[in-house]
Amino acid sequence: MNHVLTFKTHNIVPFNNGDGKIWFTNKQLSILLEYKDASSITRIFNRNKDEFTNEMSGTVNLTETNKNNELRYKK
Repeated sequence: MNHVLTFKTHNIVPFNNGDGKIWFTNKQLSILLEYKDASSITRIFNRNKDEFTNEMSGTVNLTETNKNNELRYKK
């Protein structure tokens, strides 16, 4: 079941990877923190990655379809 979380005025549904933990994508975090784009979150993480354990972050592989119903793969 997806739960909507509210941070300030923003509502976000956390990413569900099936482990019962609360996960956010870098795009979601950029919205919550009111950054211009998701690459800002990636840069902050990369500058400070020594402060995170492997259990605190991860990369997911996504399969999406575009408007022409073609498959597209993203990390």
